Amino acid sequence: MSTALPAFFVSIMNIAEPPEKPKGRKKSGKPRDALAELEAAMKAKMAKPDAGPRYAKPVPKEAPENKSEKDPQSKPSVADPGLQWIDPGEWASIMFRIGDRSQKLVQDFLSRNQNFPSFFPSFDPAHLSEAFAEMSNKLMNTPEKFIDAQLALWQDYIRLWQTTFNRIAGQEVAPVIKPAANDKRFQDAAWQDVWLFDCIKQSYLLMARWAQGVVQKVEGLDPRIARKIDFYTRQMVDAIAPSNFWLTNPEVLRATIETRGENLVKGLEHVLADLERGRGQLSINMSDNRAFRFGENIATTPGKVVYQNELIQLIQYAPLTEQVHKTPLLI
Repeated sequence: MSTALPAFFVSIMNIAEPPEKPKGRKKSGKPRDALAELEAAMKAKMAKPDAGPRYAKPVPKEAPENKSEKDPQSKPSVADPGLQWIDPGEWASIMFRIGDRSQKLVQDFLSRNQNFPSFFPSFDPAHLSEAFAEMSNKLMNTPEKFIDAQLALWQDYIRLWQTTFNRIAGQEVAPVIKPAANDKRFQDAAWQDVWLFDCIKQSYLLMARWAQGVVQKVEGLDPRIARKIDFYTRQMVDAIAPSNFWLTNPEVLRATIETRGENLVKGLEHVLADLERGRGQLSINMSDNRAFRFGENIATTPGKVVYQNELIQLIQYAPLTEQVHKTPLLI
């Protein structure tokens, strides 16, 4: 796995002042091997996991004496202490550790499960391609609505860029768009306090509003097809939310820094365990199966499975009394 820093994360690190360069270092006549030095430094840090590395630059507690004067060389600070300036070498060490352990986990998983059956259907059971093709044809009949929606989206993005630049300059600005009050994806304070994550959040919300607005304004569709398109559009929009990706989620980034990537490795372990349990399909385990014992915390009433599919099993229990209700109770 490459140890290159993600572009957007470099922008986070550049927000704060870089550490001072060491003084008084004598130049050596021998050429330096930067790659070898970086690899040696990462191995030394990985060999001492309990050394307590410093992940962030200390946040100054006192404000400057004269608040009216601004240093022209100063840069806007990150409001979240957990997302302050991160040492590039330390971040490279974390990424190297994640990549190394993830590669071993995946290779071990593939070596144990080489004969998984293919569960990807070769057809479209929900007839989504037909539904979206019909929507596209209807949309082309009224191109002015699509053009209006596209122009409105561009104008919103221009406003977002302007307000973001003004916020970086230190101005108080109102958001272009806000998430719904019951939207739990953006409850963390960093989504509002850190300008970078606030920009990512608003950019996503603008795109989501545009996509849902376009499909909802298409005229002439069968009501069933319109509901299907609206439903699957919401699923796709929700799937690409920035909160679902660790590099654009401040909560996950904070946990990644604090645990040195252990949270991502454990997440990968859970995904592989779910795939192995489902023989190639995601079989998500919501509880510990080892915690249940028949006769202790699981009933042992005789019964049989009378119907099952990929989602449920319908069990008909044998009667334990002489008289039973005519209509069975469905639980």
